[in-house]
Amino acid sequence: MPIVHSPVADNSVGTESADEPTGRRVVIGGGVALVALTSLFGAVLGVVIPARTGLEETTVLAIPFQISPLSFALYGGVAMAVFLLTALCVVMALSRFDENAVE
Repeated sequence: MPIVHSPVADNSVGTESADEPTGRRVVIGGGVALVALTSLFGAVLGVVIPARTGLEETTVLAIPFQISPLSFALYGGVAMAVFLLTALCVVMALSRFDENAVE
């Protein structure tokens, strides 16, 4: 009679179940969550700033734009995404020089 291994009973090292998050999934999920939260915060600022200060327009890098929830959400999300992708590229480049890096 053949031996059947159950995925639950198998405790071998290096196997991943479908329910267990991998490192890559956690990093991608965290990045998406940070971009979404930054966009949400930008949208809130886009509502609060005009209501409290009366400002209608602002300038970023010599480019004027209207203060609105959409513009601040877009600016915040893009800025966070660029920052996270830059950090990821730096980590990937530096890991090429690490002799003990896990591949």
